[in-house]
Amino acid sequence: MGHPWIPPQLGYKAEAAIVNYYSLDSSIGGHTDHSEKNHDAPLISVSFGQTAIFLLGGIEKNVVPTPMFIHSGDIVIMSGPTRLCYHAVPKIIPNAEFAVDGRWSTIMSKMRLNLNVRQVNL
Repeated sequence: MGHPWIPPQLGYKAEAAIVNYYSLDSSIGGHTDHSEKNHDAPLISVSFGQTAIFLLGGIEKNVVPTPMFIHSGDIVIMSGPTRLCYHAVPKIIPNAEFAVDGRWSTIMSKMRLNLNVRQVNL
């Protein structure tokens, strides 16, 4: 069964997931996600916790990246040409008004989690 965000004609199969953990003082430098065999399949990314600055550049490193804020609950889908673009998370922005009550709020006020789901094979 397919995913509701992905047209069935693409034949998308979620085969791998990666969870990235970010403390408030962490970052991830510019990189591409090119290790999968299938670069036509989209990469689906869901964020939880603190806000991140996300940079999306081009296929070559010399392209000036576009900065965007990625907030808790945001979903980013990288597909088509963006699938092989350089991207980075240079900074986590603490959000003092994190809007979840209880223990989850206490834990997530100190971090950011990002779940990436991807199809690996053709």
